[in-house]
This record gives sequence, structure tokens and C-alpha cells, in this order.
Amino acid sequence: MVGRTASPGSLVTVALCALLAIGGCKEDPDAPEGSAEWQAATWPEPTEDGLVLLFEVDSAHVAERLAVDASRSLDYLARISDRHEIHIRLEPAPKDLERVRDMLRQGGCCALTSNSEDATESATLRVRLPDLSCDVTLPLHEWDDLPGPSSCEAHVRSLHGRPRFRN
Repeated sequence: MVGRTASPGSLVTVALCALLAIGGCKEDPDAPEGSAEWQAATWPEPTEDGLVLLFEVDSAHVAERLAVDASRSLDYLARISDRHEIHIRLEPAPKDLERVRDMLRQGGCCALTSNSEDATESATLRVRLPDLSCDVTLPLHEWDDLPGPSSCEAHVRSLHGRPRFRN
């Protein structure tokens, strides 16, 4: 039996195919289902309302509520001066919830100390996402004026893209 030797061109073709196959196995950071770590994560118990994320504002002129339930469905409701109402329902992709969780963690949002005494207007952030769980209530002016709380609110708002309806 006579042995065959591979031509240089066929070796290049085999090497290129192997590289493409290996490259196709890499985790896609933009995958809609989120990272492998996110998919395998253990979720904490949701709030008593069945929520995994809540940002709620109670003020004289604006009432807002952004809630994500355990099935990952987002419900946003804003009432402005009892005259206008905006209601949005959507299903954020797991990667978007993971991104918000990462931004909340990096921003130290769950390290904020609740302080709602004597506040007639306040906002509450409740988080029950993998590796991040907290309840923070602050006077509304702190969410508006302090960089930490303000950026935490912006991270949550990025899920629905609506601006604040207050100054």
C-alpha cells in the first residue's frame, strides 16, 4: 500500500476549518440569553409581590413604578399629576437584566443606606437578582441630587428607556 501525503493547501484548509469551528464555540457576549454564569445562577427568592426588580417613586406630582416579575416580564407605569399616564409592558432579554444587575453591583447601589425618615416624597429600589439582593428607600431629593442614587436609578431606567418625569 502506498502512503499519501497531504498537500500544503489541504493542511491549510483543515487548519482553517478547525479554527472556525473553535471560534464558533466561544461564548457570545451579546447572546440574548445572557452569559453562561447568568444562565446557571441561583436566583434569590422574589419579593412578597413576586418581583425580582422594583423601582418605585412616590411624589406629589409623579408616581412611577417599574417592576420586573419572576417570569422576567417588565411593567412600567407613570402617572403625571393625575392627568397623564404611560404604561409599558415588555420582556427584557436576560442579557439586559444581567447588564443592569452588573451596573447596580458596580455602582454600589445595594450598599446605599436606607433613609426615608421624615420624607414626604421617596423612592424605593428592591433587587432580587442573582448575587445581588437589597431594599433601599431614600428621600426623593437624594435620588435626584446625589450621584450614587441618581446613577442607580439611571441603570434601572435603561431597561425601558423612558426619562424621569420629574426635575
